[in-house]
Amino acid sequence: MIGQPLSELKRTNALLWAVDVGRMHSRNNIIVSDDKAFLSSSGGAWNISDAKDGVYCIDLRSGTIDWFTPTQSDANEISLINKILLVGTDNGTAFVIDADGGRVLNQFQTETPFYGRAVELETPNGPSLILVSYGGEVIQYEPGSNVFKSIGKTPYGIRANPAKIEHNSFLVGSEIGLVSRIEVCNDQILVTSLFKIEPHKASGEFDFTLQIRGISSIVVVGDRAVISYSRDTFDRRPPMACFSLKTQKKLWDAGRIQTALKNDSVEFGNSRVTPSIYNGQVISTFSYNDAVHAFSIESGKWIWRQRLDDSYFQNWSSPVEYRGLLYVARINGVLSVLDIKTRKIVASYSVEVFNFSSDSTVSDYGEDPWPTNAAEFKSGPDPSQTIVAGICSTPTIWNDKILVGTVSGKLCCFRPIRKRQGFIGRLGAS
Repeated sequence: MIGQPLSELKRTNALLWAVDVGRMHSRNNIIVSDDKAFLSSSGGAWNISDAKDGVYCIDLRSGTIDWFTPTQSDANEISLINKILLVGTDNGTAFVIDADGGRVLNQFQTETPFYGRAVELETPNGPSLILVSYGGEVIQYEPGSNVFKSIGKTPYGIRANPAKIEHNSFLVGSEIGLVSRIEVCNDQILVTSLFKIEPHKASGEFDFTLQIRGISSIVVVGDRAVISYSRDTFDRRPPMACFSLKTQKKLWDAGRIQTALKNDSVEFGNSRVTPSIYNGQVISTFSYNDAVHAFSIESGKWIWRQRLDDSYFQNWSSPVEYRGLLYVARINGVLSVLDIKTRKIVASYSVEVFNFSSDSTVSDYGEDPWPTNAAEFKSGPDPSQTIVAGICSTPTIWNDKILVGTVSGKLCCFRPIRKRQGFIGRLGAS
């Protein structure tokens, strides 16, 4: 914040503790249960197998490691059901881990990675946990018998987290923009195509068709399914749509920004996050964009925005709503807190100094290259450059405290914010 007293910038009491847990990227998430935090880690290097890949349990009272279970490959999204953790990895292994002690109860091997988290369903055999691999293989785990089964396969690649819609069915989003319902019954699946995001003409002065690269997230609110997706490049039209589960018809495409300024032609890059739903609003962030935006869940009309920083090529962390405050972490290492009602930033945490690797041998995110002239318009590292410091994972709130994992490899716990707190300088999360 411009004009902030130097004494404020040097405050050190906002960081309660920080613990080394290995690199946390976009697929590494945090789950809190009582006074424990469970998280997946990409270890010492993104996309490279190493001894630090695995799952951690952290005592939130002391900020110390209770246990660590190695997974021999980057651990991706984790799920906690009762006292069982289920996590998939980059090398296609699914692990079932005892949440109390970190013991591996079972594991299952597939041919392609698991990126999304598990979903819990009720089947005739009792509660089951379902994982879907990137190759579309559907895996069922039965906690009662501690048994894995491969129960079917979808014809498309799946990267997004599933969204449960009924006791025995859920939605998946494919890499070709198709949303399908998967129903599980008697150790088999029934796959039904519901909705597809079609390529669309670029807006503004450009005359080409934007191809869809994949669905990033699905959020279900009643009969509505809000879809965020990626496409060829940035555009004035936000990459977000909504369809009806009942009619399977599109209800809206997210609206462009409407202002009185003729030169306010804001563009939106890919959406690789899961938006927050609050008071009839869909709130999200985008790459190639400097703000958080809100849209009407009824009509998709753009409502408001709050600028956060500069535009960046990469944007991975999802916004999190908690008690009317929105927590937004950005790749530059800054976590901003907004009061949704007033649409004002009430605090900003500089968690760590942003940096990326210039070493071409470092494994990248695996994204397709952007247009070569994109750097002329937007700032930040290229999509193929691996971030080595900053924030790519999504924060979690615990007892009003903020938990956030960093790309450099720390889980940080910050004290609760006080409104009108202002900017807080770098707080030791190096």
